[in-house]
Amino acid sequence: MAIIAYWVFSYFLKEKYIRLYPFAFLMYLSMFMYRYLPLIATLAERKPITYGFERPYIGSLLFAERTEVHLALFQEDIEAVFWNDPKECAEKCLKLLGDKVLINEITKKGQNRLLTDQRGNEDVVNYILGQFI
Repeated sequence: MAIIAYWVFSYFLKEKYIRLYPFAFLMYLSMFMYRYLPLIATLAERKPITYGFERPYIGSLLFAERTEVHLALFQEDIEAVFWNDPKECAEKCLKLLGDKVLINEITKKGQNRLLTDQRGNEDVVNYILGQFI
């Protein structure tokens, strides 16, 4: 990962910037690894790519492939919408596109679930800091 980040950073900028501003490179490296390391780990384990809390937390509908993780976190068709195959995906899409009220209800319930369970970034950071302070 570090080699890929180094290559990307040096390709778009110059190697001298890495030497002059190592902190900037380390910040870029940490952001790069934070964003893409889970993707590579997920693909290496041959697990489906899952979407987590970002969408419902900001007030958007979570519409994703059905996984064990999703089912453990959200009530299907109440707090989020899941599907297994393209046919089921299309059927649920058409149903939701015709019912904006249902979309809003599921979206609000999904967001409330995350807020109630205290799974937002601030909640998680406060929990972690609370373990050390």
